[in-house]
Amino acid sequence: MKTSRRVTWKPTDASCLQQPPLPRPNAGWGRLYRGHHINVCNNATQHLLQERCVDNIRCATLLKVLLGMLNSGEGGRVFFGVSEGGVVEGISMTQQQRDCLMLGVSQCVGEIRPLVLPCDELVQFIPVLLTQHGSAEEPQPAAANLQPTDRYVVIITVRPRAGVVYRSRDSDDVILRQGASNVTLQGLPLAALLQREQELNLQQLQNITDEKLSLILL
Repeated sequence: MKTSRRVTWKPTDASCLQQPPLPRPNAGWGRLYRGHHINVCNNATQHLLQERCVDNIRCATLLKVLLGMLNSGEGGRVFFGVSEGGVVEGISMTQQQRDCLMLGVSQCVGEIRPLVLPCDELVQFIPVLLTQHGSAEEPQPAAANLQPTDRYVVIITVRPRAGVVYRSRDSDDVILRQGASNVTLQGLPLAALLQREQELNLQQLQNITDEKLSLILL
């Protein structure tokens, strides 16, 4: 991943305990076969980046997508190694390249303010298998017909916090995911998002105050 900033390590936070855990690495995807179609596409919560090589993945591009998903209030997943039509291709990666990509993603997410907590970020490397005939026409090819490859589908998952508007630490722009696009908010749409953030924060403060009062009155 092309970037010039050093890796930012994020501290743990007790509020992680209040959130349900993200899926375990590789959970829920089973086996992926090169040439198979999977049910993913470019939309509000999914983005398929088409870089064919790890070295071509740019932090600025990934950061914009992640910010848009976080500010939508839903979060989402970014995929590498899947065509725009949803066909599994995989990206060829060595262990060293996978390690470098992990560090690059950590650095990229570290550019986001406020910080995305470790429990709200997940990077998965899903191995891509190949059948002996070079394709995967069967829905579930027999294990004896499968060959491992050096290819992986990479999935980056982020989850937002309620009442938070996320920005890059180097910019005041607010980016929002709208359909399959990322747009920079201005005017009334920006004011509406900031108003929602303020209302949710006030509600959270009121909930905390009410809880403290209930403890005092016990």
